[in-house]
Amino acid sequence: MPPTITIFKTAKGVTPIKVGRRIFVSGLYWQVLPNGQNYMQEARKIARRERERTGKTLDVVFLRRHVDLVQAGFVVRGGRARKGTVALAAVAADVLGSTFIVAFALPDGRYALASAIHDAIVPDSDGVYEFEEAKLRVLELWNALSGSVGSAELQVYGPSELWPGAKPIELEDLLAGVKRAHRLRRQPALTSKSALTWLIWTVLAGSIAVGWGVWEAHRAKVASEEAVRRAQELARLRGQSSFSLSELALMRPWTSQAAVQVFGNLCTRAIGAVPVTLDGWVLLNAQCNAKATTASFARSEGRTVQGFAHAARAWRPEAGVQFSSDGDLGTLEWPMSMPPGGDEDLAPMAQRANAFMSWWQTRLVPFETAAVPSAFAPGYTPPKEASDKRLTTPHWKTVRWAIKTTQRTPTRLLAGFAQDGTRLQEVELTFGSDGQLNWSLKGELYGE
Repeated sequence: MPPTITIFKTAKGVTPIKVGRRIFVSGLYWQVLPNGQNYMQEARKIARRERERTGKTLDVVFLRRHVDLVQAGFVVRGGRARKGTVALAAVAADVLGSTFIVAFALPDGRYALASAIHDAIVPDSDGVYEFEEAKLRVLELWNALSGSVGSAELQVYGPSELWPGAKPIELEDLLAGVKRAHRLRRQPALTSKSALTWLIWTVLAGSIAVGWGVWEAHRAKVASEEAVRRAQELARLRGQSSFSLSELALMRPWTSQAAVQVFGNLCTRAIGAVPVTLDGWVLLNAQCNAKATTASFARSEGRTVQGFAHAARAWRPEAGVQFSSDGDLGTLEWPMSMPPGGDEDLAPMAQRANAFMSWWQTRLVPFETAAVPSAFAPGYTPPKEASDKRLTTPHWKTVRWAIKTTQRTPTRLLAGFAQDGTRLQEVELTFGSDGQLNWSLKGELYGE
């Protein structure tokens, strides 16, 4: 009789899963520590950087020592990681081999995921997800890992609905591999000294909360006054012309462009579906914009353009196929469709640019920005004469931005991003010299 599985409530991204009498913990944040003796010191440095970057306090709850690497498992303070429970990803890494992707079906319809490459647990792969997100994450992990190892070396375990051809596995298959070393360590206790510190910070937090309330009231007042000013300005502009507000929105290029996260999600899925090899041709890069997705492949020795064209039609019949003049480069292209993001009020460009740059700086993501001439939305024809010049000349500023390289997918990179006046216009994927996947993003920022 299979053991009973009980899923406890997720807290701070951590989900305890009881299998029989054993409690696994899914959702740790894994990082490889530099080789040396001061592992805890290195782990504390990572925790400090994450606190500065995200504002979240991390505790080290697991140290995983392997032959030539050491990894730390972190949990956001307050997460449900208790002494005596075991790290699911660590057990899976010791049971399933050096390189794998695994997804365990849970009774509530969700899936517990974990992954490893060359004996190292992949950061951000450990967690519990709903079906659609789990399916997308398995695909993302496959695309990321298969470029560094051979497809024969990368084994996928899990239900077939997530990955066709995956090797079946259940949580109970891990029970025999659980060792004492897989147990989580006790989280820091609240000593008398730390209790005093906590009390002081509680008092300070109360003072900050009061001050924050006053600040929020002030911000609400300013926002209200700004909204009234903008409404008056729009009314004045509309009164000086025959344009309605909906017609006015058609002048603005961001109205017809997709929202940032929608664009990022659609392009990530489109590029993520591209096979790494096609009839022996190897993927070099892929680009996605609002109109189309393209993917370029390099010919391998002994392969032909006819074989590539046949494989391309079988994989995606609607894709157009083109070849370079020497026949060594094949490019696929298929159409994309993006829903419009809609109109958004203008705000001072300096304010929006500062918020935009601060967002990426806090996440340690390098970027570039450059002011460019503004242009009307495609399809808008300005009148030959108008009493207000803003009907014939764009009445906004435009800044072009770019993130040239990141190994995080756009979906993960843009999680939580929300800023009016920002649009994503292009996503590109390339392979680095070390075989890793590199993503780049381009877009525009609009303001007054």
